[in-house]
Amino acid sequence: MTKRSTIIVALCLLVCAGAWIVGQTQSKPASGKLAVVHPEIVLQNTDEGKTEIGKLQQLSQAKQQQLNTQAAELRKIEEQYQQLPGTTTLQARGQMERDIQDRQVKLRRLQEDIQAEIGQHQDIVMGRMAEKLQNVLNEYAQANNFDMIFRLDQQGLAYVNPTLDVTMDVAKLYNQKHPVAGAAPATAAPKP
Repeated sequence: MTKRSTIIVALCLLVCAGAWIVGQTQSKPASGKLAVVHPEIVLQNTDEGKTEIGKLQQLSQAKQQQLNTQAAELRKIEEQYQQLPGTTTLQARGQMERDIQDRQVKLRRLQEDIQAEIGQHQDIVMGRMAEKLQNVLNEYAQANNFDMIFRLDQQGLAYVNPTLDVTMDVAKLYNQKHPVAGAAPATAAPKP
């Protein structure tokens, strides 16, 4: 009888524990409320995003100017090479050809370095802002009783009713949570 009592008590404990776990996971019933958001558009429409995009554009323009200067120098040397008189020694021609090749390689490397540098800056900015955006999305979803918010930058949704798009509301809330000095004050995010 003792063995049987122990088994019954153990079964009762398992049933009670299972009921408690179910109760914990179902403490807030799902509302079935869904939304979609365009993360890139949110970031482009935030004050911080606009500021960072401006900085990236300035960096890109400065680097483009650097590329243009070196490309102009290369073209000048190539033109000089084309205009060499027929009496120029083979040694002088060879030296100029090597100089042109070296400059072409340096120009290609500079272009690759610039692309990598701009990409790295972009990744840093996007990583920093993505973390903030996720926190804003979590707060927005909880404040507006959303069960799920889908990202429209990832493929998989064939159609979405435009009324589910909360992109601009999230951008406004982002501006409120992460203001940029000198930016116009953000208005309250409307409730859907």
